[in-house]
Amino acid sequence: METVSEWNIKAKHPLQSYEWGEFRKQTGVKVERAGGLQITIHKIPHTPLSVGYCPKTGMLGKEEVAILNKVAKENNCIFIKCEPKEEITSFNQLTIKPMNKHFNIFIMNRITHGY
Repeated sequence: METVSEWNIKAKHPLQSYEWGEFRKQTGVKVERAGGLQITIHKIPHTPLSVGYCPKTGMLGKEEVAILNKVAKENNCIFIKCEPKEEITSFNQLTIKPMNKHFNIFIMNRITHGY
């Protein structure tokens, strides 16, 4: 178990800080911390399902994706939305100038509950 200081040293953005997670808990949101990622879990009303949100991370590698898949399965998430802090400036050797240089990644989870 990491200390608060150790967690915050690794946090890449204030929304990944330990204190932000504790604040979210106080507002009734479930918070999961795993592998240096802080994920908020949000219930979908009238269902046993939920969605996850993991803002302002670094780029996701295989290890991080495996962690997110595990969290998704444990919390019955249909997906976890990730917003890496990185910016896209080129794609396939083409320079692009989108209005929003940030991008989202969705980690999808296969649900077997008939939904």
